[in-house]
Amino acid sequence: MAPDISLSTLQDAPSLAQPCIDVGVDFFWDDFQTDSGFLPSSLMDTGMGLSGLSFAAGESAWHRNGPDAARTSGRSLTSKLPSLEPESPQRENDEGLQDEEKELDAAGDINELDNLNTPLPGYAGLRPPMQTTANPWRLTAAGYTTVHTAVAPFRPVLPPEFVLPLRHALSRYIEGYFRGFHAHLPFLHWPTFSPDSRAPELVLALGAIGAMYRFEHARGYRLYTAAKAIITWRLAQMPGSSDVDHLQLAQARLLLMALASWGDGAVASEAIAMAGPIAMLCRDMGISDEDIESMSTDDDWLTWVRREERRRTLLAAYILFNLQSVAFNVPPLLVNQEVRVGLPSSEAEWTANSPQDWHRARLAPRARPQSFQRALETLASGTSIHKDGPVSAFANHALIHGLVQQLFWARNANSCLAEAPTSLPEPFVLRIETALRAWQASWEATSESSLDPSSPRGPLGFNSTAFLRIAYIRLNAGPGPGRSLFARDPEAIAQAFCGGDAPLTRSPRLDRAVLQCIHALSIPVRVGLPFVARTQTLSWSIQHALCNLECALLLTRWLRVVAQVARD
Repeated sequence: MAPDISLSTLQDAPSLAQPCIDVGVDFFWDDFQTDSGFLPSSLMDTGMGLSGLSFAAGESAWHRNGPDAARTSGRSLTSKLPSLEPESPQRENDEGLQDEEKELDAAGDINELDNLNTPLPGYAGLRPPMQTTANPWRLTAAGYTTVHTAVAPFRPVLPPEFVLPLRHALSRYIEGYFRGFHAHLPFLHWPTFSPDSRAPELVLALGAIGAMYRFEHARGYRLYTAAKAIITWRLAQMPGSSDVDHLQLAQARLLLMALASWGDGAVASEAIAMAGPIAMLCRDMGISDEDIESMSTDDDWLTWVRREERRRTLLAAYILFNLQSVAFNVPPLLVNQEVRVGLPSSEAEWTANSPQDWHRARLAPRARPQSFQRALETLASGTSIHKDGPVSAFANHALIHGLVQQLFWARNANSCLAEAPTSLPEPFVLRIETALRAWQASWEATSESSLDPSSPRGPLGFNSTAFLRIAYIRLNAGPGPGRSLFARDPEAIAQAFCGGDAPLTRSPRLDRAVLQCIHALSIPVRVGLPFVARTQTLSWSIQHALCNLECALLLTRWLRVVAQVARD
């Protein structure tokens, strides 16, 4: 998990907090190219044993991506890699920010919600959505007034002390979301997003996460509480109301669950409580309905955006449930059999800024439309899912979560068998290994895939490899120390690490899991552990923290076994 950053450190050096994240690191990478040395340039042959281990760079990535990819590797380490988890925050006192608000209020800025006493609304008054915007976080004075007007009627259900952040502060927080969290789970359509066209609970949820990335943790928690209050009111109205936008409600709840999952102990338990209602909402929205027919080539751009945003939101919920399962060893509340929506389209289509750009992106080779369920079944049979063209990075990301979920259920079903509590049935192991190899082939065919944490192609490909490592570890060595992580108690977590592990039995399959661990840990070692610990906690995904933890623990256990064999 992210290291603790004390409030005193941030207060003593406020001018250094943000630059340490935004600074480039070209000087690290210019002298030591990432296509040589200890950092692997491509995923290794998963059939390789430790005896064949070599840290020379593979040639496949060079031939696939060309020399230009190698020359640009390693640039902009922090500008493209957001993180799924806010820094483990403390509820600090931000009286200085409150004083700043009061000064701006005196200058005439809107700040009090009590001035607008209107009935609790639906979504009336918001700007019509789906107008292209250059910067999705930009708030004009008129746009801020629209947001303020949308939030004001909820005054009776909001905490008495809540004050809507001023325009520039709210814009800063939303920018923090898009420059921080967004690229890890891109389910909001950046080109058509505008705060004054979205539901107030979604805007506040975005602001809550963005405030965490700006180290304004107390503000983030106040926005979190306000968004949760509005959502609670919406849910109370849903049974008899047709005026609830289910998609925006689901998006807001997902963001709050993500914040709570990786937040401090006071809100962490709320994340698990939120999961059940979110799962029910996803079922109501049709996560089990195949929507392949709607993925036609003659859709207009805005219609396609609405359908794609819904599809990505449902899969983002599924991914977050799996993350909770891996981190805390709890059952995921959306199981593979329920997820039948179509796989997301390519990132080029998703990030197109205009109908013309979108049409051009659709001309590129791409996989035929297929449902998540069908693609997962195809992987399990060892068959290629990218014969017609590569699937998207988001699709690969969701599919590797599906394979890890299969391992979760298999491990739990097997735990009641006293004769073999740490091993899985051989046919199942072979089937999952076949599926992982097929998934790896799909990953390698996707243009956004990279083992470079600073890849300008975005973090989804890099993040997916973390779950590939977790899959190999849990397939061949058992689950990690999930339940203890939920406690947020360092002593309890350390105690869980030190005891209770079943002894490892050396085998070629265990060697493959160990090899995955070595490759995973080689990346932070190559970049530099102190550098990663001090600057990359806000730009590397929580998935890498979970993966590296399990890798380190497995390597520790394996080295003990090797040492014991050497002594004997």
